[in-house]
Amino acid sequence: MRTPFREASALISVEAGGIIETFVQPLSRFKPTIEIPVKAEWGPNVFISVLAVRGRVEPLRWYSLFQWGWREPAAWFNAWWNPEQPTAMVDLAKPAYRLGLGEIAVGTDGFKLKVEISSDKTDYRPREEATVKIKVTTPDGKPAPAGTEVAFAAVDQALLELRPNNSWNLLDALLQKRGYEVETATAQSMVIGKRHFGKKALPPGGGGGRAPARELFDTLLQWNPRVVLDANGSATLKVAMNDSLTEFKLVGVATAGVGLFGTGSTSVKTKQDLQIISGLPLLVREGDSFKAMLTLRNGTARQMNVMVNGKNGPNLLDAKAELGAGRRWRAKLEHQGCRRHQQPAWEFSAKEDGGNGQDTLRITQQIAPAVPVTVQQATFTRIAGKYEVAVTQPAGALPGKGGLEISLSPKLANPPPGLKRFFEEYPFGCLEQKTSIAVGLHDEKRWQQIADTLPGYLDGNGLASYFPGSAGSATLTAYILDLVTLAGFTIPEDSRQRMLQGLTAYVEGRIKTAEWAPTDSCCRAA
Repeated sequence: MRTPFREASALISVEAGGIIETFVQPLSRFKPTIEIPVKAEWGPNVFISVLAVRGRVEPLRWYSLFQWGWREPAAWFNAWWNPEQPTAMVDLAKPAYRLGLGEIAVGTDGFKLKVEISSDKTDYRPREEATVKIKVTTPDGKPAPAGTEVAFAAVDQALLELRPNNSWNLLDALLQKRGYEVETATAQSMVIGKRHFGKKALPPGGGGGRAPARELFDTLLQWNPRVVLDANGSATLKVAMNDSLTEFKLVGVATAGVGLFGTGSTSVKTKQDLQIISGLPLLVREGDSFKAMLTLRNGTARQMNVMVNGKNGPNLLDAKAELGAGRRWRAKLEHQGCRRHQQPAWEFSAKEDGGNGQDTLRITQQIAPAVPVTVQQATFTRIAGKYEVAVTQPAGALPGKGGLEISLSPKLANPPPGLKRFFEEYPFGCLEQKTSIAVGLHDEKRWQQIADTLPGYLDGNGLASYFPGSAGSATLTAYILDLVTLAGFTIPEDSRQRMLQGLTAYVEGRIKTAEWAPTDSCCRAA
């Protein structure tokens, strides 16, 4: 510390969102160092404040020696013999204090769980099962207590290359750097006083202050949000590989209690000697013609002679390929005029002549209509005998498209097929829309998926929001509670209580939302 006092008493305070520790010790200009043992639970940062207080001191007799020097001994002797007495404006020996503040970085090691993810081997074949072990230890090196939970995910590394998943770094998110949130107030300035306050209170003021055909290519192999550890802080689980020949990242995010978090990961690969790589578009429209690339890859150190076959109904490819060690072979596929009802599944096979290398790949394309069929006219009527409707093809209609859809129902309450299909294919997905669709379809499984994610839609007041992270709406909250209850579905009790508490606070006027609501002036005008 830099102190203007020769000797002083220092009040040292460790602060972060409040006072953590305080102690008093002497402070000297000749020894301006204070030693503070840093504790891990202070992480990630704390502020150290020092309030140095010096009492009244006697005027130093030798002070005038430096003021007048030896050139004027008479003036110096006079000052020595008759020291200047304190006045209301000048009192150099009065009590004084100074306050200083500094920040130190502590880190998060005291809150960090060590998560180790290991697999029985590093390379697997498609659809082979991996044995993954998870071990978690506390900051002091002991096994995590029994019941500690780990969220586990196995994800295709290619997906993470597009955008990394920073949400796995749970410790960094929960223990962010803290700002100084302590206000220090003292009456010492009134007791000690200054010569005058001057114009400090007047303007200008102070300063400112991110085998079978390979057809299973999901990027997520497994997601288990709750892997419970045993008394040794360990757990074992099975992860089945899919058909992708790639690298997968195995990640575990652990938490123990309210203050310990950790993340660990490892990588495994899936590979085989002979690999088919498809260049087919996964989505085409009716009438589309396309040219796709088919690639064979030799992953061994030997040369291969391979028989290649491809079909989509009829055979489209039948060829021989010579592949050197680590080399590739490509073929171009021409396809003319996709049809709506044609077979969307493609199957390619490759087999080494006289060897064990082989691969089979199945690709299912989605064929979308170039001009979607739309409803031109719909009629509800009660059938009580003969009923005739004159029908003609709309002008400009495409040949072979559309048609008539007729459905009979014993009661009007049954939804027609078109309305049900509209609900099933509804493309939008805010919380209100998803809830309405689940209730409209009487789909309890669909509602259960919404209920599992409902806590993420509740704001800090317990009100439901249309999208996660947005402001809550009292209207939407009341709508969901009412609609779901009438439909006979269940809301998780913790979410239900939060929503009811939020609505109660809104009705009592303790919270306000940004949504429009009628006011007294609106009611009077109405």
